[in-house]
Amino acid sequence: MTSSRTKLFLWLALLGVLAIEGSLFLRFRDSILEGKADFTSFYAAAQALHLGQGERLYEVETQREFQRDFAARRTPLLFYHPPFELLWFWPLARLPFPQAYLVWVTLNAMLLVFLASRLLPGAESGAGGLARVTACFAFAPAFIALLQGQDSILLLLLFTLAYRDLRRRNDGRAGCYLALALFKFQFVLPFVAILLMRRRWRLLPGFAATSTGLLLVSFFLVGWEGLAGYVAFFREISMKLAYGTIHPQLMPNLRGAVATLLPDPVPAAVTFSVVVILSGLLLILAAWRWPSTETSEEARFDLAFALGVVATVLASYHLNAHDLALLLLPVALVARHLAQTRGQSGWARRGLLLAVFSLYYPALYFVPEDSTLPHSLVWVLLLFVVSLESELGKTRAPASA
Repeated sequence: MTSSRTKLFLWLALLGVLAIEGSLFLRFRDSILEGKADFTSFYAAAQALHLGQGERLYEVETQREFQRDFAARRTPLLFYHPPFELLWFWPLARLPFPQAYLVWVTLNAMLLVFLASRLLPGAESGAGGLARVTACFAFAPAFIALLQGQDSILLLLLFTLAYRDLRRRNDGRAGCYLALALFKFQFVLPFVAILLMRRRWRLLPGFAATSTGLLLVSFFLVGWEGLAGYVAFFREISMKLAYGTIHPQLMPNLRGAVATLLPDPVPAAVTFSVVVILSGLLLILAAWRWPSTETSEEARFDLAFALGVVATVLASYHLNAHDLALLLLPVALVARHLAQTRGQSGWARRGLLLAVFSLYYPALYFVPEDSTLPHSLVWVLLLFVVSLESELGKTRAPASA
């Protein structure tokens, strides 16, 4: 296939995905405005905070009370993120729900355009800006995050900023960005563990100082009673799967695969132990392939960072489809690597291409609740890991002890 035909095919595929996404938005528009999107939980929590109910924020009845006036739901969409994240949503609490949702989605769409055109790897060339923006909006998890009014685009921004600083060996500031992403700590902590296994100690001061600041902000917002309520509330919904909020078998990660494959009589402690062991081994692999501090080869660093992010996603204990918007970063890194090494061959490169193209296939992000097989995306992400590891092996540099 010639280069022009390849570009035409890619454009038609991206536009086809955008058309599907547009039809989905029109289909779900009314239900979104009725408060059935995830943004409902953020907006209601921000309203509770705005009206001085921070200490009661993590009580189910409080969240139900603040959703009752605008959300046409029998059960509330629960807010179970750390309190400090509500700083982003607090200004929106003064607006009616439809306007608040529109403002938040517009800001996130603008942020995604900025990421595609200025920050994500490959944007530094200045060429193909429209194609990059189109590719980002056609990425199903990013679209789902926008549609749901979620915070995953913000997570992508902070990881991208951390990538840029780690690449420049500005670990202290990278630690600050990663700490700011602790509203989804299930991604931050495994990734920081990879860095610490590679002795990137210089990120710790920034990470610790920013984390402490966020804890103080949370205390200011909800007080000690609210913080204690958050810990108890999170434990209840995460470990006991209370209120029907968490569905492990639907998660496209190791936890979802183990929960689906192991039979129901297996005790929860056994399932948890298996997930922890598998996740630990995966993170150790990512750390082993991470370049040493003496290694200056940028191409290898990019592949190692991509491997670290994909390993983190698989090891995360809680994962929804919109969270996979974070994968736009390793997708961009891999796309740049493949473009810079055009003409080379090998099964690892074909595996990377297959993984990237599969991540753009919208149907993979939906799985029946009664499915007895692991989420299809688990196999795609595992292929991504194996292909990255193999491609890294070709350029392996001596690692420091």
